[in-house]
Amino acid sequence: MILFLEDWNRHPTAIPDTTTRNTSWLRYVDLLRTMGIRNHAFPLALHNPKLQGIDPFSLDLTVEQMVQIQLEAKFNPWYFYREILRVPPSASPEPLPMLANRGNISLWWLAYNHIDAGLTQPRQTGKSLSSDGLTTHIKDVAAENTKLLLLTKDNSLRLANIDRLKKMREYLPSYIARISKEDADNKTEMTNVALGNKYVTAVGQNSEAGALNLGRGLTAAISEVDESPFIPYIDVTLPAMLASTRAAREEAKATGGFYFNIFPTTAGKKDSRSGAYMYDMFMGAMPWTENLFDCQNQMELVRIVDKNSPGRKKMVYINLLHHHLGKDDEWLYNAMAEANATGEAAERDFMNRWTSGSGSSPISTKLLEVIAASKKNPVWVETFSEGYCINWYITENELATRARNGRMMVGGMDTSEGLGRDQITLVMVDSENLEVLG
Repeated sequence: MILFLEDWNRHPTAIPDTTTRNTSWLRYVDLLRTMGIRNHAFPLALHNPKLQGIDPFSLDLTVEQMVQIQLEAKFNPWYFYREILRVPPSASPEPLPMLANRGNISLWWLAYNHIDAGLTQPRQTGKSLSSDGLTTHIKDVAAENTKLLLLTKDNSLRLANIDRLKKMREYLPSYIARISKEDADNKTEMTNVALGNKYVTAVGQNSEAGALNLGRGLTAAISEVDESPFIPYIDVTLPAMLASTRAAREEAKATGGFYFNIFPTTAGKKDSRSGAYMYDMFMGAMPWTENLFDCQNQMELVRIVDKNSPGRKKMVYINLLHHHLGKDDEWLYNAMAEANATGEAAERDFMNRWTSGSGSSPISTKLLEVIAASKKNPVWVETFSEGYCINWYITENELATRARNGRMMVGGMDTSEGLGRDQITLVMVDSENLEVLG
């Protein structure tokens, strides 16, 4: 598959399919281009140019074309998501194409690079569809003899997840899905007998002993932990689960298989046991930036994620607000109004804010709101061969202009003892007005 810019050299016949009917993917690629990402065309990759313009759902396909589409979907996930995967309808008679956005492409790209990732998005922006699409591609198209695992907070979410996956599989062309009467089709697991794949599920337990036993029994190279801040005793289950999956991941790595953990969720409560544990884990991850697409290869990606994950677990945290996903403020207001969401619940569900009870903070609620409102995303990220990154809050041109004009910039850090992962950060400010520059 094509993940990095250099991968195009390994697929000399591949082209970027700029004629795709799924125009959301064209808009996404154009967004990457305007962001200055050199490796912006990979979502449009088409390994076999003969398939350009051919409808995978056509009833007039030849056997040869079906085989070609099947192979393309297996080895090129971007083609599968762009041209084949369908989203179960919620208010329309027909399923809809999978739209590209900064959330799903980022999550999929990290997963295929075997990088564990957390994902927080506002409700109603397709967070679950991203993980369901990933599961469908691996379970029903790409993997063989592979076990996939879902851990979620309760049975109602498990049933909803299974239902979405069943519908996604049903909407695949029959020559790709290859559904068998022998496939398990119940409320707790799914199988793809033709490929030897199995999808199993589990829900959180309401005691420490049960949580520990649950974690020890969960062994799979691919795991999705859904709504983790709301799973009881996740601080007990997750370490046991990750330890149990180590052997499976090593086997998958040795055989060229898929292996990753993803943590899609809405923001949780920092003053709850599970919420605090997951908040600390996500804050110890490297913050997502599309500049990672421009890593030379997977080895450099792993090195950068390692260097920039201040916590003990090496992972990436994708935290996207509504405007990152193409939604305006009017959409946000209407979504909150329709859900009748107010207070901390609204902040968690629609603003990605990990909340704490008002009595647990010495800082006033008003001042906390001012601090939260002052946060902004970096304009661009500069990476270095050693694996370190600088988040710049001014453009490259502004930085060059400052240098030519001799305007001073002061950098400082507290190195502490320099032991372990102390989150040592260099902060650069304007010497005249103390504006944070990087």
